[in-house]
Amino acid sequence: MAKMMMISIRLLSEEALVELLQNLEDMDITFQALQETDIGRHVNRVRKHPSNNVRRLAKQLVKLRSNFRNFALHIQLTRTTLD
Repeated sequence: MAKMMMISIRLLSEEALVELLQNLEDMDITFQALQETDIGRHVNRVRKHPSNNVRRLAKQLVKLRSNFRNFALHIQLTRTTLD
C-alpha cells in the first residue's frame, strides 16, 4: 500500500498535489488515524518535491502533525500517570 501511494503521488501534477496537501491540512485527524495510516511518512517524502509550493505545504503539514502527535502523547502519558 505504501509503495502504491508513493507511485500515485509521483504521478500527480503539482496542482493536484497542492490540493491534496491543503485538504489533508484541513482534516481533523486523530492520533490513532495518524498511526494507522502512516500518512506522516508519506507526506514527509513529499518534502523533497521539486516545487517550492509543494515543499512548503508538506513541511507545514509535517510540523502541524508533529505538534499534534506530541500533544496527544503528552495527554496519554498524563492519563497513564494519573491512573
